[in-house]
Amino acid sequence: MRYIDTTSELENPGPTQRVVRLESVDGVLRKAVYLKYGWLSVPLNKVIQNGIHSVSCKFEQCVYAIGNIGICKASHKIAYPCKPSQQPRDVCFIGKIIDGKIGFKDDKILTMELNYDAGTLHFFVDGVEQL
Repeated sequence: MRYIDTTSELENPGPTQRVVRLESVDGVLRKAVYLKYGWLSVPLNKVIQNGIHSVSCKFEQCVYAIGNIGICKASHKIAYPCKPSQQPRDVCFIGKIIDGKIGFKDDKILTMELNYDAGTLHFFVDGVEQL
């Protein structure tokens, strides 16, 4: 059985009110509109404790901007500005950087799937797993 989360929302971290605008989609804050250039991370207020969870997103009108998708502990407060990685398509884990396999462009569906119980994290671009 697949459960669709209809309550988790994006959060506006601190002073970013001038950098991003959050918009409602079906009554829930699920769209972030970038208002000016700056390194920004927009967190989702979802706390994961067990099971398999999948989060998908799509970047639009980013032109050549670098976009990232990631996960961190719920207790971690993301500061602004926050530069998630130094190079596009990299994975960062406790300071270790792994070069990515494929870039992505606007309108591609990016999916991050976490199996909390097994301790695995998988990334997909338009349904194709990134190994």
